[in-house]
Amino acid sequence: MTRKQLIERAEFMDFDVAEAMRHRVKYLAEQRDAILQDIEECEDDILFDESLNHITKVYLAISVESLKTHLKKVNREIKALTTLPREGEITDDDIETARNYPIENIVELRNGRCVAFCHLSDSHSMVKSRTGNYLWCNVCNRAFSSIDVKIIRDGFSFIEAVKQLR
Repeated sequence: MTRKQLIERAEFMDFDVAEAMRHRVKYLAEQRDAILQDIEECEDDILFDESLNHITKVYLAISVESLKTHLKKVNREIKALTTLPREGEITDDDIETARNYPIENIVELRNGRCVAFCHLSDSHSMVKSRTGNYLWCNVCNRAFSSIDVKIIRDGFSFIEAVKQLR
């Protein structure tokens, strides 16, 4: 959950935002501690439990990698909730806002189609998705988000594109 989502949900449910933030961070810290304990137990079993067969040890090793991936996500969310971005930095909220920027506001659509910018053509081979906020090029067989349009068509860097669309 991003900072923006937490604030929106707290306000919607008429909760104090600071209190909601504290509770979420506390929950995440408890989750992080449980994950760390699970990782330690799995690694100990792999190293020291001689009664386990090879397949079980492989399964435990895979579980450890999955737990480490989940731990990274939890730590990233804790960091996002507890630190404010410095001047000029972009946040996960900024990226989400840019990704959700209405694509029809940055390309000229006619009947849901536009001229493709990803290859040399003047045909309307790019189509706006009916279900999502992206364009699909039938020639390249590739999807483009609002951020992708700014990067590929307009030559912006990722950070520049996000800053312009947020």
